[in-house]
Amino acid sequence: MANVAEPGRKRYPLLFSPLKIGTLTVPNRIALAPMASHMADHVGTATDASIAWYVARAKGGAGLIISESNRSEEHTSELQSRL
Repeated sequence: MANVAEPGRKRYPLLFSPLKIGTLTVPNRIALAPMASHMADHVGTATDASIAWYVARAKGGAGLIISESNRSEEHTSELQSRL
Protein backbone atom coordinates (compact mmCIF):
# COMPACT_ATOMS: atom_id res chain seq x y z
CA MET A 1 0.00 0.00 0.00
CA ALA A 2 1.32 3.46 -0.91
CA ASN A 3 2.17 5.94 1.84
CA VAL A 4 -0.54 8.62 1.60
CA ALA A 5 1.71 11.17 3.37
CA GLU A 6 4.49 10.84 0.78
CA PRO A 7 3.34 13.72 -1.51
CA GLY A 8 3.09 15.97 1.57
CA ARG A 9 6.58 14.98 2.71
CA LYS A 10 8.00 16.09 -0.62
CA ARG A 11 6.04 19.33 -0.75
CA TYR A 12 6.46 20.31 2.93
CA PRO A 13 9.71 18.72 4.13
CA LEU A 14 10.01 20.98 7.21
CA LEU A 15 6.56 19.90 8.45
CA PHE A 16 7.68 16.28 8.48
CA SER A 17 11.13 16.91 9.97
CA PRO A 18 11.90 16.24 13.66
CA LEU A 19 11.70 19.04 16.23
CA LYS A 20 13.61 19.15 19.50
CA ILE A 21 11.79 20.66 22.50
CA GLY A 22 14.18 20.61 25.46
CA THR A 23 15.22 16.98 25.80
CA LEU A 24 12.21 15.70 23.84
CA THR A 25 12.47 15.03 20.12
CA VAL A 26 9.11 15.16 18.33
CA PRO A 27 9.17 13.06 15.12
CA ASN A 28 7.42 15.74 13.05
CA ARG A 29 5.81 19.16 13.46
CA ILE A 30 2.21 17.99 13.27
CA ALA A 31 0.44 18.79 16.55
CA LEU A 32 -3.03 17.80 17.70
CA ALA A 33 -4.53 20.53 19.88
CA PRO A 34 -6.64 19.61 22.92
CA MET A 35 -10.34 19.24 22.23
CA ALA A 36 -13.37 18.01 24.13
CA SER A 37 -14.08 14.45 23.04
CA HIS A 38 -16.67 13.90 25.81
CA MET A 39 -15.41 10.34 26.26
CA ALA A 40 -14.39 10.59 29.93
CA ASP A 41 -16.57 8.97 32.57
CA HIS A 42 -18.95 10.90 34.84
CA VAL A 43 -16.12 12.11 37.13
CA GLY A 44 -13.73 13.06 34.32
CA THR A 45 -11.46 10.00 34.29
CA ALA A 46 -10.16 8.73 30.96
CA THR A 47 -12.01 5.67 29.67
CA ASP A 48 -10.90 2.84 27.40
CA ALA A 49 -12.68 4.68 24.55
CA SER A 50 -10.79 7.91 25.16
CA ILE A 51 -7.47 6.08 25.41
CA ALA A 52 -8.22 4.27 22.13
CA TRP A 53 -9.04 7.65 20.52
CA TYR A 54 -5.60 9.05 21.47
CA VAL A 55 -3.83 5.84 20.42
CA ALA A 56 -5.47 6.11 16.98
CA ARG A 57 -4.27 9.71 16.61
CA ALA A 58 -0.74 8.71 17.62
CA LYS A 59 -0.73 5.86 15.09
CA GLY A 60 -2.05 8.32 12.51
CA GLY A 61 1.22 10.21 12.67
CA ALA A 62 0.68 13.28 14.87
CA GLY A 63 4.09 14.16 16.31
CA LEU A 64 2.72 15.98 19.36
CA ILE A 65 -0.63 15.29 21.03
CA ILE A 66 -1.94 17.62 23.72
CA SER A 67 -4.67 15.84 25.65
CA GLU A 68 -7.87 17.35 26.90
CA SER A 69 -8.51 17.81 30.61
CA ASN A 70 -8.84 14.47 32.39
CA ARG A 71 -8.93 13.55 36.05
CA SER A 72 -5.60 12.07 37.11
CA GLU A 73 -6.43 10.76 40.61
CA GLU A 74 -9.59 9.36 42.11
CA HIS A 75 -9.32 10.98 45.55
CA THR A 76 -8.77 14.66 44.71
CA SER A 77 -11.14 17.48 43.88
CA GLU A 78 -12.00 18.00 40.24
CA LEU A 79 -9.83 21.10 39.78
CA GLN A 80 -6.85 19.68 41.66
CA SER A 81 -6.76 16.48 39.66
CA ARG A 82 -6.99 17.84 36.12
CA LEU A 83 -4.04 17.06 33.87
